[in-house]
Amino acid sequence: MPTELCTKMQILAESCAQRKNEPISPEVKSEFITHDIRFHASLAFLSGMMFADEAISHIWQRMYDAADRALDAEKMQAAVREHNKFLTTLAFYSSNDDEPKGMEKILKVVESHLLNALSRASEAGNSSSNPPASNAVENSLLLPSSALEFIRWFASQLADR
Repeated sequence: MPTELCTKMQILAESCAQRKNEPISPEVKSEFITHDIRFHASLAFLSGMMFADEAISHIWQRMYDAADRALDAEKMQAAVREHNKFLTTLAFYSSNDDEPKGMEKILKVVESHLLNALSRASEAGNSSSNPPASNAVENSLLLPSSALEFIRWFASQLADR
């Protein structure tokens, strides 16, 4: 299911990129965001973390409520590239049991994507063209600290699997 969701996101992102001068419709943004939320929630569900998919859906929805204004084709394409990199890394190391640092490499890809996603989401409330520092990202999202703690906990749970 994550692969299919990523493919749907890629089709939307490429379609938006081809129409550079046209604004992205609210319907297309909503569809992309829905697929992205489902992508992350499906990973939690498939990894066996009961009810984590619901928490992830809630947190991602809060992020995207703020990020919707800043969502553009470039950010859509970046998210798709990161999802594809994660899926490729996961597939490689899942089938390569003799790689001792496989989980560490998978988690680095996850961490990088989460930080990039937080940065993209924070741009909605940040008028500066410079990307915010990690602390500024967290502070600008209007997410409760418990949501950020959950994201960190989720990554650590993946590491334990």
